[in-house]
Amino acid sequence: MKKIPPKDKVSCKCYYQCKALSPEVKTTLFRQFYETDEATQGTFLMGILQVGNIRRRRHGSYDHPENSKRQVSVYYTVPNGSGKHVQYTEEHSHLIHEHINSFPRSESHYCRKKSTKEYLSPDLNINRLYRAFIQKYPNTNISSKHYRKIFKKDFPHLSFKHPRQDTCKTCDLLNCKVKSGENGAKMKLELHHRKVESALSYMKHDHTISQQVNSETCTIFIDLQQKEDGTPKLHGPLSTPSTGFVAKQCPTAEVKDSKIGTHSPFSFLCFGFHFIPTSWSG
Repeated sequence: MKKIPPKDKVSCKCYYQCKALSPEVKTTLFRQFYETDEATQGTFLMGILQVGNIRRRRHGSYDHPENSKRQVSVYYTVPNGSGKHVQYTEEHSHLIHEHINSFPRSESHYCRKKSTKEYLSPDLNINRLYRAFIQKYPNTNISSKHYRKIFKKDFPHLSFKHPRQDTCKTCDLLNCKVKSGENGAKMKLELHHRKVESALSYMKHDHTISQQVNSETCTIFIDLQQKEDGTPKLHGPLSTPSTGFVAKQCPTAEVKDSKIGTHSPFSFLCFGFHFIPTSWSG
């Protein structure tokens, strides 16, 4: 097979025939030029430049060659200010802080450990806070987006409390006594929390053992099934949220029983109606 050598690529097609120079000469000229300072380079270039007349113009829609440059490129109008970003200052942030801090907040008393988390009323949310802010300051230009941004950024430990139903009546009672300043209530509340933590640790331990292979321990939990519509059929002298929540599940006449560590839940009928006093049924 005949091999055809590649053609020599012509790097320059100028009038002065630069292609006639060898690569060694080009390298020498390149090095000599860039080894000099900037002033010497400029003097050398100005000495070899020649000023000549324009030989050809590209005529457009103008009548005279001197008008070849574009005179107007954009049609300008006076902006009306729509879409302009509102500049918020520190005074706006201070106003939002003052409004959020005006609402009462509480700490969670279902944990023995000290928590920095604080909660607002479950009836509130950010939209309701902003509506209250607009009612208090009707002439402000603060948007709901900026109000939400300040709430999320500057109040990371502040949240809205969820309405509780299945709460501990002992925690509720002792917490009220602590707020009222009763002697010994704080110690009783902490002792109660310690008992709860101990019971939870025992439950987790039994749960871990029951999940082991060939374990002879079976851990089950029994929970009253909640009604689908959520409306209680049973009314009576229920004084705490916990007892009320549990009692209103009894009319479903069913208890969910599931083995922890297995995937075979089963149900059986509840005889709650037999044991509940008839005076509660109204």
